[in-house]
Amino acid sequence: MKPEAMVVREACDHPSHHLSKHSIFDFAQEEGRPGIAGVDTRMLTIKTRDTGAMQACLFTDSDDGEEAVHLARQHPKISDQLDLVDKVTCPEPYHIEATKKDMPHFVVIDLGIKANMIKSLARRGVDITVVPANTKPDYITELKPDALFVSNGPGDPEKAVNAIDVVKHMMGQVFFHIYPV
Repeated sequence: MKPEAMVVREACDHPSHHLSKHSIFDFAQEEGRPGIAGVDTRMLTIKTRDTGAMQACLFTDSDDGEEAVHLARQHPKISDQLDLVDKVTCPEPYHIEATKKDMPHFVVIDLGIKANMIKSLARRGVDITVVPANTKPDYITELKPDALFVSNGPGDPEKAVNAIDVVKHMMGQVFFHIYPV
């Protein structure tokens, strides 16, 4: 489990899927991660869009609000100090062959891409090379992409300095798709 904690509006405590072995609560506990349910996540998303990344603290041993605020303020600011992309990008490049002839070659810069996005591209039959977030522009140029896909990811987009450099380097050479953060 990559997240540090889980915040959900509603959590099913009795999973009904035939492959489920335990509830989401049990899973979080086994992974040593705190979680909370009953949060208006839509409001939280809107507030985050309006104000940007915010510091927060979720703890399970107390209901001391002042202590929570104190701990949140001690945590590094997501936009200043944390490089979350480095934690979620693929460790090395990998290739997915095109399933149709004469399909374009997409290079995907993985800033934390969800597997389903890659599956969605693959279903369209395109040739795909997924590269880590720290891949240098010259390496991507050598791959001779027809299109560059920059995925979304966690944290502050300004921290994806290398991806920004790649986009600047490739400008005018390939078709771009930047997935919204």
